[in-house]
Amino acid sequence: MLAENVAPMASHAVMIVILVMVVCRVLRAEGTGLLRLATEDHHLPMFVSLAAIALAVERGFYVAARMLEGHDIDLWKAYLAPELLALIVGAGLYAITLPIMRARIGSWGATLRRAAIDGSLLMFGWFVIVGTLL
Repeated sequence: MLAENVAPMASHAVMIVILVMVVCRVLRAEGTGLLRLATEDHHLPMFVSLAAIALAVERGFYVAARMLEGHDIDLWKAYLAPELLALIVGAGLYAITLPIMRARIGSWGATLRRAAIDGSLLMFGWFVIVGTLL
């Protein structure tokens, strides 16, 4: 039973780490005035909207899976669906930090390099969790 749930568990654990990162970066930006700059100059509301859409898609899947639970369709066992949905929500949440990092770092190139490093570390963490639990 554990083996079939390892990937979704790891995906959700990484999503929790991303959420903590978002909260920490937003709170730190609030204290330095970067949040205002990110909102005014770097499209923060658009990125918050992307995160909300990702969460709505994930929750919509959850509702559909619950509604179809008594029928012949089992969305809980859909190949990669839970992992992919966690990835979408995690990416949407992480996107909130991009305008904040852009306001702090100063260029989109450096911001995207930092995002690539963060993404690599998060993927490494996912593989460590999966490898540990298998």
